Amino acid sequence: DGGMACSAAATDTFTLIPKMCETVIDQGTLSDPTYSVTGVRVTTAGEGYTNGGGAFTVTCTGSCTGSGLEGYCTANGTGGLALGTDTVVVTKAGSGYDPANPPTIVCPGDGSAGPKAVLALTMGVTGFTLGSTASVTDSAYLGYTVSVDTSGERRSISAYSTSRVVTVSQAFTDAPTSNVNTYTVRGCPNSAGPLYCPQCPRIVRADVVDMGDSTYKATFTGTRKGQYTVVTSLVQAGGLISTYYDDQATFSAVTDFGAGTPVASRL
Repeated sequence: DGGMACSAAATDTFTLIPKMCETVIDQGTLSDPTYSVTGVRVTTAGEGYTNGGGAFTVTCTGSCTGSGLEGYCTANGTGGLALGTDTVVVTKAGSGYDPANPPTIVCPGDGSAGPKAVLALTMGVTGFTLGSTASVTDSAYLGYTVSVDTSGERRSISAYSTSRVVTVSQAFTDAPTSNVNTYTVRGCPNSAGPLYCPQCPRIVRADVVDMGDSTYKATFTGTRKGQYTVVTSLVQAGGLISTYYDDQATFSAVTDFGAGTPVASRL
């Protein structure tokens, strides 16, 4: 059971659960959200495209902003683009786009020999400007997390600039909106982030709970970005014990000091 020491016959399992730093670093109202293209759906099938497909071209002119969008189209043997989300695939979501002025995607062949397909772009917020109380130090919130309040979504911050512009590692799907635009930044104070902290200690100790069935749950807070090596040991409760023995009546060249009467034990 969980009270027994480790042995070759027993299987002792540790479950490691990294904890997220929950200190509130900054709160406010966000502005100027920018978007990435997270998906493309064919809503009306088309014909006359290049058999087999290929990389699509992206046009962003006029009021369109953003860059970096890449992907490909998959046309069937007759040059048709079928309905659904598997026909046009996004490989790089890009950044800085605006749903009100989206980029234009054109698949190889452009449907020149038949009706053109209609494509619908799905976008998610991947960046915005924090409020006036936020730090103006470059990379100050790198590795922290940001949530758009009441949306239930929370993302890791992958970049942060002196103009208080935050970039997240994964697009928000439900936020922000005109009515949901307050944010909270959380992280570990006095560091460059919970997972990006060169001055943080290399060794961290976990809080271990004996589950009573030869398994243990260890919870720890990571202090540096990268891989961790787990080292485990099992010691007796109370730590090291030293026992004092009273003097023996006689001594010889070979004396067993443990043969006396135990008087006291000390930690």
